[in-house]
Amino acid sequence: MKQKGLQMRFTALPNLQVLDLAESFYSAAEILKDNRSNAIPIINLRCHAIELYLKALHLKDTATDFGDGVALLRPTSGRGAGHQLGNSFTNALPEHQKELLSGMPRLNEELALLEGIFRRSRYIYENGDSLPFSTAEHVARYLACRIPQLTPIPVRIDQIASEDRK
Repeated sequence: MKQKGLQMRFTALPNLQVLDLAESFYSAAEILKDNRSNAIPIINLRCHAIELYLKALHLKDTATDFGDGVALLRPTSGRGAGHQLGNSFTNALPEHQKELLSGMPRLNEELALLEGIFRRSRYIYENGDSLPFSTAEHVARYLACRIPQLTPIPVRIDQIASEDRK
């Protein structure tokens, strides 16, 4: 006799796949810094890493079910999540927000200073704007150290109908 049931799937935040990508951007920035490269690519890589670290705190996985209990987990695309650092931090689980703010109480203010870096840095030589290089370095280093240490929190990602045999 077959019975229909629901199989619930869970993942954990921070999202490990997004976190891995964030760490790659952070490492690339550090390699350029160690090679005394131009500061513009370094700040862009750091800000991209910051964005991904923050998205790792809220981008859940989606499951593609292959049957027999096998599923492929992939992070949601993040489309529509935008590039606003403050919004990504606001979307994080409250437990993670609290833990990060305990070590950097001004994190929200520092993220606000980094908003729009990609646009502002693109033609900095034309408009002469200054960029918050030290803020990007400080925030990126902090997130690179703290986010991998956060307690993973399970979150439900979907319910998939399955047929259970009795």
